[in-house]
Amino acid sequence: MDIQMDLLKQIQELKEENSEQSLIPIHVLKPAQEHVDGELEERLVKAKNDSSGQRIVLIPYNLGNFHLTGIYIKFQTNGSVERAEFINPVREHNGIPDQLQQSFNTIFQRFHLQLRKCEQLGGQNISGYLTKKYLLALVKETAFITDLSPTMTNETTQLTNRQEEEEQQQQQNIDRPLYSQ
Repeated sequence: MDIQMDLLKQIQELKEENSEQSLIPIHVLKPAQEHVDGELEERLVKAKNDSSGQRIVLIPYNLGNFHLTGIYIKFQTNGSVERAEFINPVREHNGIPDQLQQSFNTIFQRFHLQLRKCEQLGGQNISGYLTKKYLLALVKETAFITDLSPTMTNETTQLTNRQEEEEQQQQQNIDRPLYSQ
């Protein structure tokens, strides 16, 4: 199973199904293998440095023995991490591997990787399927750009101006004496 290609294909389908909405850029990196020295750090550095601006980066992470997990990182417009989650849908494993957390903290010093709670857990034999499912759910939850139409922006501006006028009027009423001499 090529999880990178599967994720790219499903993200493309998501874009096509929601063509009227904008998605922030989504990058799916090659899977990192836990047993290959420096590979995880290389992927994390690539996630941090290869692009700029608001984006989502997905990193499949193979812990060995067909135990596939995933890393989800959402970056803000200024390039800082907004959200980072580790997905491990295998029933027997509950937590972030120490080496992964240390590598993440080395690259992203001001942000801590969080463990994503997986409602559906399974064995290592279905970890790839479940990891894809949870990564795609995160993408669907966070990748759409909420852009106001010009009409909505106009209405919002008019409402804000009206609220400001009412607040000024109330302030003038407060400053006015209750009785005059």
